[in-house]
Amino acid sequence: MQNVVFEHTEDALKPLLDAINIKSLPLSNAILISIGREGVILAHTLAQKLKIPMEFLFTQTIASPLNPECPIAVVSEDMEMLINENLVNAFDISPDYVYNEAQRQYEEVILPSLYQFKKGEGLESLKGKDVLLFDIGIETGLRMGVAIKTCMNMKAKSLCVIAPVMPKSVYDFLCEICDDVCCPYPLENYVSTSHYFPHLNMLDDEAFEEALNQTTTQKDT
Repeated sequence: MQNVVFEHTEDALKPLLDAINIKSLPLSNAILISIGREGVILAHTLAQKLKIPMEFLFTQTIASPLNPECPIAVVSEDMEMLINENLVNAFDISPDYVYNEAQRQYEEVILPSLYQFKKGEGLESLKGKDVLLFDIGIETGLRMGVAIKTCMNMKAKSLCVIAPVMPKSVYDFLCEICDDVCCPYPLENYVSTSHYFPHLNMLDDEAFEEALNQTTTQKDT
């Protein structure tokens, strides 16, 4: 299990579907919400297989001022935030920096993306819906955590996290706060998402927009 590698992104589809089938998730009033641009095509394929609509939630990572590779918080398109308090305190990072950077990222990255790719429209109402939150790989859990908070604020009926791989510690934590977690490979010695998906590339704007348009078409039919 520790040596799992997906040479092709679509190789993760079958183990994901197997994990979902084992859980017998409620799908009659479900929606799949994808977070992370790099996994949106797999998310779209998964939604098609499950025969449920898909939406995309924009999020943006806030990096430490001391290390641009170290995420200390994440902000979502509804201005919900999740902060790694341990890192912020350990590096003595000012709360003002975190909140100001979140505001900047929201205004300079998230809002323009919403208008470019979704005509300025955020998530539709989630009240009473069974939400499946998908990410192609979960590392720190910050991005998934802010997505969970966003969906809870929008009165989702239930929340299930779906990902091909994640650290076992994050899996255990998500099992405590969500209704379900579907992950075929919760790994004790997690390396990185790029390790398990060595050929995973960030989609360019055209490919990303095409995936979102396919989702919109599917939802409207």
